[in-house]
Parts: sequence; structure tokens; C-alpha cells
Amino acid sequence: MTLDADTLRVLRFALVSVAALVAMDPWGWDRFGPFHWALLSVLSLVAIARTLAGASSSGAATTRIDPLLWIGWGVLLGGLTLSTALSDDRWHAVVGTPDRHLGLVTWLIFFGIFGASMLWFSGPGGDGSGREGSESHQIRGKVDTFVLATSAGLLVVALYGILELLGISGFESDFAGGRIGSTFGQPAYLGAATVLVTPLAAALACESRYPTWKRIVGALSSLGGVVMLAASQSRGAWVGAVIAVVVVLLANRSRLAGMRQSDHIRLLGLVAAVVVGVAAIPALRQRAWSLTDLDGVVAGRSDEWQVGLRTLGSGGKAGGLVGLGPETYRTRFGEFVDTEYVIDYGRVVFTDRAHSSIVDTALAGGWIGLAGYLFVAIVIVRACVVLLRGSNSAGSDNWVDVAIGASAIGYLVQQLFLFPLAELDPLFWIIAGLAVARASSRDSQPNPWAISLPPVALDAGAIGAGALAFVALFAGGLDVLADHRISQAVDEPSNTVALDLADSARSLRPDSIRYDFVAARIAQRELPDGFERALVRLADGLSISPNDPALLVEQATVQLESSSFSTSADPLEAVLVSLAHLERVDPNNPRMQEKYGIALALNGEYAEAIPRLQRAVQLLPDNIEPLVNLSEVQEQAGQRAAACESLRAAAALSPENETVRTRISEKSC
Repeated sequence: MTLDADTLRVLRFALVSVAALVAMDPWGWDRFGPFHWALLSVLSLVAIARTLAGASSSGAATTRIDPLLWIGWGVLLGGLTLSTALSDDRWHAVVGTPDRHLGLVTWLIFFGIFGASMLWFSGPGGDGSGREGSESHQIRGKVDTFVLATSAGLLVVALYGILELLGISGFESDFAGGRIGSTFGQPAYLGAATVLVTPLAAALACESRYPTWKRIVGALSSLGGVVMLAASQSRGAWVGAVIAVVVVLLANRSRLAGMRQSDHIRLLGLVAAVVVGVAAIPALRQRAWSLTDLDGVVAGRSDEWQVGLRTLGSGGKAGGLVGLGPETYRTRFGEFVDTEYVIDYGRVVFTDRAHSSIVDTALAGGWIGLAGYLFVAIVIVRACVVLLRGSNSAGSDNWVDVAIGASAIGYLVQQLFLFPLAELDPLFWIIAGLAVARASSRDSQPNPWAISLPPVALDAGAIGAGALAFVALFAGGLDVLADHRISQAVDEPSNTVALDLADSARSLRPDSIRYDFVAARIAQRELPDGFERALVRLADGLSISPNDPALLVEQATVQLESSSFSTSADPLEAVLVSLAHLERVDPNNPRMQEKYGIALALNGEYAEAIPRLQRAVQLLPDNIEPLVNLSEVQEQAGQRAAACESLRAAAALSPENETVRTRISEKSC
């Protein structure tokens, strides 16, 4: 392949791929967050702008698209836009939260990069014309460059993950069971990435037309991808990988039937090696076997989906026809989660996803948005099935096309158990657009329903994407700088300097509630004055997102802890108001119920305090802390027998707990 000017221009998509896989900031507080998203979003928007501009210059008659896809995208984006307009947290519905980034703007990037990929990979000029033949040198050069860059990115992911597995200083894993996150910092994300790109690396290794050095890169990358898939211990990714392999085999069953017996033996040996390898490693064996536990992981996912669907039906508009809006589920989850769910799974983390692309898309865009998403997914799967058959128009094997189909199908399947990812989905949508373009090139008959986009529409899209790229570059740069300030603040021994650094981060990105939250935590290093400073910063965050559960809980916690230092006439007034609001929007939060009970008891309202503490005990049946607090309040309320009963229940849960045993002895229970 000659690196001519046209081939070099394909780096616009290759760079997006590499950024999605390896971009991280080792000097940041969140190494896998702000820098990754800033670089990925800017590169994606630049790729969109350049591709649309190139398509416009080729003329309207050559820019042909399949209207079925755009109808699906139109319905999806329409549902998301309507839900965003009616969202209770409109700012984050538009731009995404600082942690997830999956607002309406990100969905527009997905749409743009998908369309740009289709245009670029369907014609030599990146205009969708398909002139000069579907297997032209120009198209093949674009695809090959993209596959090589993606494989190289996967190799970096694998090398980082191996260092993490070995526990090398600076690469230690923070996850239980030996799971690793590599360059993503999350095992589930690593699993998703390996399902998406390992097939491409394998194709690079298998294609005989590639030079030896490229095939070596592909072989090493695909081997590393398989190791990373296993080490991630991501069960959803494993399911996606298995389904992708099965679909490839089914699509090529006639070819498999014609294989030599020795080839069948090698294939069966490979399958046996994978099974034995998983069975031989206890952590992998346990994770794999858990998929058969209908009362464990299967029930857990099912329960999460039920809460999500109940939230959509009751919290959405028109019975869920209109969704909550992107990134809004976290603010409504507490209203609809049931007692049984909390008892079974707890409330240690703030839930913001339903862990299913289908349910999460429905929550974001309503049934309208979900219908559009499913339509687009069906068209993509249909294109992948065409590619999975493995032969091009000339009848020769094309392992790259097979890999493209397997990648897209495997990723769609694993997302059924995860959720859309701003960190990785731009790469998926590039591959999906590539799949549709490659499948279309095999159709000898032109699509009679295809329509042409006029240059003015393409120019408008290019200008819009370019403008957004500048905004993303500016906002992302500030976010990276703010993240570095927070990193300095966390490590700064001087409380005054640390708070100044945290406030500097807030001033750089005043729209980010993340920095308000962290600044509030840093302010509490110096007490009691830090309480008031923390509340000021939390109030700033709540002015942006009034119903953010993390900010609301933190505010109530600080108010409760600071009440004993307050000099006001009614020191508990503010915390009681906050906790009453939390009880309305999150009635099954055990820690909130416990704090509310304690605050009411401090205010002398024992009749109101005891039911809240009893509710906390019910929601945390294996935790002695609510029982101990309940016994104290019951004692204060003159209910000595009930207080002893609560202490005995705590002792039954933790017989060796010295505090409980001492209190039982002191109270002669």
C-alpha cells in the first residue's frame, strides 16, 4: 500500500481509533477522564467536518445515502432532543455529566461520525460515490490504514494491561478478583474494547496480502486482545465475543463443511484450549460459571432493568414515550427503586445507568428514541451478516470484512449488558459505518431508494462540526487543566493552598459539578470553619443540577455534622429541610433514613426519628450501625426494652463487636 495523499487523509479516523483506545493522562487526578474525552471528542468532530466538506466538494449527485438509516437516526435523535427539552436536569442532558459525557451533544457526535465513516469508506474521495469500483486501491488503502492503527492501539492496551497484571509500580490494579482496566481504568470498558477491536487485529494477522511486519503486529495485538478480554473478567464482553464467533461460524458453515479434517481438528483444539484455559484459572472459572446462576448475576441484571423500566414508565412523559433525557436517570432512580432491590444489592454507589443499551437508550430518549436506535442497529446487523460470509465480489476471501462484521455484532451484544459509552462508542460507530459502506459495495444493483444530499446541507454539517470542535477543544483544555489543579489540591498538605487550587479548578470549569463536590470535601479538612465553606461550594453545584443525588446527600451530611458547631437559634433547621427533601426524592435510601432519624432525635422528635431508623435497619439488614443508633434513640425516648432488643439484634449480627457487647453490659440488657 502506497502512502499517497489520499491514504494519509484516512488518519482522521485512525487517530480517533487510537485516541479511543489509549488516550489517558498520567498526571491528572482522573487519569482516564477529562483528557480522554477532550481528545476523542475533538478528533471525532474534526473527522466529521473534514469528511463532510470533502463530500460537498464532490457534488450533490455523488453523495448518495440510504434513507432507511437516516429515518432511524432521525427518530433516535428526535426522541433524545424532545426528552432533553423536557429533562429535569437540562444542562447535563445536553452536555453530559463530568463522569459519563453522554449528553445529546455526544449522541450527535455518534451520528456524525457514523455518517462520515460511511461516506469516507464508500468512495475514493470520501464522498459516497463508490466510483472506480468497490475494491479500488483508494478504498482498500483507507480500510487497511484504519485496521493497522486500531491494531496498534490494541497492542498498547495489551502492554499496559500486562504491566497491570504484573503489579508493576504505577500500574497496580484497584479492582477485586484480579480484574484490570488497562488504559480505560474500568474492566467493563476494557472488555468492551477488546470485543470491538480484537477481530480487526486477527484479520490483520490472517490476510496473506499484508507484509510480514503488519501480520506480526496483528498477531501480537489479537493475542493481547484475547488476554485482555479474559483479564477484564467482563461477563457481558465474554457473551458478546462468544455470540460474534458463533455468528461467524454459522455464516460460513458451508465453507466449514468443506474444510479438511486436519483443519477441523485444529479448530476444535482451539475451542478446547479456550475452555481449558478458563477452567484452569479460578477467577475466570468463577466468573464464567456465575452466568448460569439465575438467582445471582442474571437476577441482578434483570432487577436493574426492571427498576429502569419502572422509572421510565412512571417518570417519563406520556407513559415513557418521551424519556427522562440523557444523563437524567441518576436524579430519578431513587424515586422508583423498591425495597427488595435495596435489601438485595444495597445503595453503596449512586446509580446512573440501567446496564443495558436498550433500557438506557429508552430512559434517555423514551420509546421514540429506542425505536430509532433499534432500527439503526438492525440495519447495521444486516450489513454485518453480508460481510460475515467472507467473500468479496471477486469471490476471494476477505478476512477484514469478516472482522468488521464480527466486531460490530459482538459490541452490540455486549452493550445489551453494559450501556452506551462516550469513551468508546465513537470508534464503534466508525466501524458500524464502515460495515454499512462495505456491505453496500457488494450490492451490484444500486439502491432505488437512495437519495442525494445537496452540498449546502453537507457544508452546514461541516461548519457545525468544525464549530463544535473548537468549543470542545476550548472546554476540554480547561477541563484537563482543572483536573490537574484538583490533582495538586488532593496532594497539597496545606489546607488553605489546597482549597485555593480546588477553587481555581472550579473557576476554570464553573459548569462542572465534579469540582464543586471535590472542593467541598477539601474544605472539610479544616473544621469547624470548613463546614460553611463546603456548603457554599455544594450550593454552587446544586444551582447547576438541583437534583443531583451525590450533591444532595453530601449537603445533608455536612449540615448534620456541622449542626453541633452552629451558633444559630435552630441549628438543625437546614439539615431537616434537606433530609425531608431527600426522603421525598429517594425514600429507600438507607443512609438518608438513618441520618434523618439521627437529626430528628437531636431535635427531640423521637416519635418521628424511631420509624426512620427502623426503616434504615430494614434496608440494611446485615449492618449493625443502624441498630446501634436505633437503640440509642430508643433509650433517649424512654423505650429501654426496645433499646435492649435492638442491641441484642446487633450482637446477633456481630457477636465479637466490642462496642455492642459493652453497651449491652452497661444497660444490663
